[in-house]
Amino acid sequence: MPVQPQVDIISFSPLHRDARVLRQIKYLAKHFSVTAIGYGSLGLPDTERVQMLALQPASRGNWRQQARVLGLLKVVKTRREQYYETWYWSRPDRQQALSYLLNSQSDIIHANDWDALPVAAEAAAQTGARVVLDLHEYAPLQSADKIHWRILFKPMIEHFLHRYAPGVVASITVGQTIAKKYAQEFGLDPLVIMNAPRLNQAPDFRATDPNHIRLIHHGGAQRSRKLELMIETLALADARYSLHFMLINADKPYIERLFSLAQRRASKRVFFHEAVEPNQVVYRIAEFDIG
Repeated sequence: MPVQPQVDIISFSPLHRDARVLRQIKYLAKHFSVTAIGYGSLGLPDTERVQMLALQPASRGNWRQQARVLGLLKVVKTRREQYYETWYWSRPDRQQALSYLLNSQSDIIHANDWDALPVAAEAAAQTGARVVLDLHEYAPLQSADKIHWRILFKPMIEHFLHRYAPGVVASITVGQTIAKKYAQEFGLDPLVIMNAPRLNQAPDFRATDPNHIRLIHHGGAQRSRKLELMIETLALADARYSLHFMLINADKPYIERLFSLAQRRASKRVFFHEAVEPNQVVYRIAEFDIG
């Protein structure tokens, strides 16, 4: 019986709630021997037969320190690319991931988004593995509404893509317009694979009670999305309406701010719910009336 090729999937994200990565793991496990490298746990049944190697995420304090180092790059113009590399490789989780990949000696390394690319490319250079790159949004502009992102992170991401993308044997992204942008700027030719969940039976239809209309917002707790405007809008609506948040990647100070605002502006009509596993999102939000 032929030995299955080994695929390592590297993602600097909590794997149990990264829906796109989980779909890739489940699909690839049917055809290859798969090892997943990332934060947390997989949350998959044992029948999936996927090995998990957990990374220790960087602390919040380390991120602040590294952001200050990046800030110096706006002052120190010389050897900027060298500083980008130093910043990246100084993170313990990057070194840990590289060690895992070197020990694995896999045939294919699937790098999930730009921040996994340097680790995957370095491991491939030493082991001969081939690199597949999954790019989600257009990474250099993903948080372009934030001035610190435009100043500090955009040029750094562009550096890593220009340096390491030429070694990629295949790439994918989520939409045709983004694929064209990556082709124009970095010479990639991504295959488009949209973020479509597994086809399941739709939840049963449930008629809305016109006297109790529940609105649900599911997504990241990101300040740039200005979720407080939803609360202010609800405060202007009549008592039939209630607003329900199911927030992930929680920014705790921001959540507390939203909670305080809800208590002041729409007491007892704004609710905060625990997030559910990715495969339960459709069924959970179907319990509400308007998304």
